[in-house]
Parts: sequence; structure tokens; C-alpha cells
Amino acid sequence: MPRSKVELFAATRQGSPLTVLLATFGSLRWGEVSALRRRDVDPMTGAVRIRAAYSERSTGELILGPPKSAAGVRAVTVPTVVAEELSRHLDEFVAPRQDALLFAGLKGQPVRRSNFGKAVDWTKTVADLGHPGLHFHDLRHRQPPGGTNSRSHAAGSDGADGT
Repeated sequence: MPRSKVELFAATRQGSPLTVLLATFGSLRWGEVSALRRRDVDPMTGAVRIRAAYSERSTGELILGPPKSAAGVRAVTVPTVVAEELSRHLDEFVAPRQDALLFAGLKGQPVRRSNFGKAVDWTKTVADLGHPGLHFHDLRHRQPPGGTNSRSHAAGSDGADGT
């Protein structure tokens, strides 16, 4: 993992670094990360199935729906280091129900991007790491040099559910 990614991971430790790792190494959008449920991940294989995404309307209402495009319904395989963090996160923070959100607020609701940004002081954190102006969405376009172990699959083909 490039040094700046390691630093970003460490700097967001209190704000769920797994969101940063999934966005970076799985090329996930915030809405996709925030919609992930226990049933969507397999930490043993590193498989992550993207089936849904949250979007926020101008009224503040969160809407659960399909990913941004048809190609957004997919499965990716994240590197071992991310799968290990995913396993720890499941054990420590996620309810045992298969439909439990991977990232939930205090009341069990999806975490909003704005709340995540405030919790980790995103603007200051990324500026301090030498990436002023970096947005969460930018992470999905910043693959480490030489690529990753991440592989995308069309929905339903050799994905997280083993089909």
C-alpha cells in the first residue's frame, strides 16, 4: 500500500478506515460503501458484492436503490490486507444478522458521507497528508501503482456468493 494510503488509513482510524480501503482497493462509491451489508462480503476470500447504493436527495432523505449504473452491480475481490480488516470490522462492529449494515450510525442507520467527513475531519486530514481537495469519490480512481489484487466480476458470476 503506498505510504499516503497507509497514512490516510491511520488518520481515519476512528472514522472507520475500512470505508477508505474499500473505496480505494474496491473502487466503490460512497453510496455503495454505505449500503454494504454483512451478506455482501466474504472476508475469507476478499469478495465484496455491490448490489445497492444509497443516494441523498436535496431534502436530506436517503434513498436505497441500485448502484449508479447497470455495470455498478458487480463483485470485486479486495487484497488480503483489506479482507483482514474487513474480518476484524465484522467481528467488532457489525451485528450478526445477514442484513446488518457494515457501517451504521448510532441508531443503526446508514452513515451519511457528511457525518463521516466530520467524524474524521476529512478536509484537514487529506490536506495534512498532502492531498488538499481530495474527495472521498476520488479514492475509487486512485489505484496504487502496479494495480491491486482487486478483480471485478459481472453480477452473478463468480462473485461473493460463490456463483
